[in-house]
Amino acid sequence: MPKTKRCAILVTIFLLDIFYADGTIASSEETSAMTRVTGQSISEEIKLIIHSVSPPKLKPDTTTTVNFVATVVGVDKSFLLDVILDKVVITTLQDSGTDGDFTAGDGLFVGTASINTNGLAIGDCLSVSVSGMQGITVVTSDPHELCISSLPLGMRPADRTISVMDPLSGQPAASDEVIIGVVPGTSDVIIRKIAADIGGVIVGSIPQIHIFQIRLQTPVFSSEELTQIINNLKGLAEVSSAEANVVDSN
Repeated sequence: MPKTKRCAILVTIFLLDIFYADGTIASSEETSAMTRVTGQSISEEIKLIIHSVSPPKLKPDTTTTVNFVATVVGVDKSFLLDVILDKVVITTLQDSGTDGDFTAGDGLFVGTASINTNGLAIGDCLSVSVSGMQGITVVTSDPHELCISSLPLGMRPADRTISVMDPLSGQPAASDEVIIGVVPGTSDVIIRKIAADIGGVIVGSIPQIHIFQIRLQTPVFSSEELTQIINNLKGLAEVSSAEANVVDSN
């Protein structure tokens, strides 16, 4: 299991005087009770959700610009949202229609932050959350794990000059590639070993959906060879899917 670096949330409560209709001020005990009730009702109405984090994984010993998108579910979408990492606000998300946010007031809050991974090992995870102030109550999202990975991100273009027929689709497929899906939680080490065992290396990935692109060091010469490799991969406990990389012939 990945090691998670847990983060605490800084919570600031603003104490406000509460006035009754006759002009008197509530006692501290009354104010405390009202705060608890108000906080409970607001928390039930407002929910913050981290919608997407891109890139979904970070490389070790680098500084990466990370894009955050969060959504607000509830009655009020007007407040700013802070992204918190290691007790520190690293950026503020906004829904103003500027700075990367396409539509103002649509409930999608957008922002970027630079995150440094020096000193973190492959497999370590950072826990980030989104927090917003609604009245006198802090509403916080569930944490999102942003993990350190050694595998290349994004998919690489296939070599169209070398292809065989994919027996499943009947379309041309790269003769030196296989696309696999892995069981969530499978480590980088295991994924690299899966590729190495069939004479390949990982050249691309979509980690948020656990998809990895394997490039074979020696291309196959027939669809039967490719089918055998795919069937062998499907027999592994860590592999949830395996298929040829069908190439666009246009």
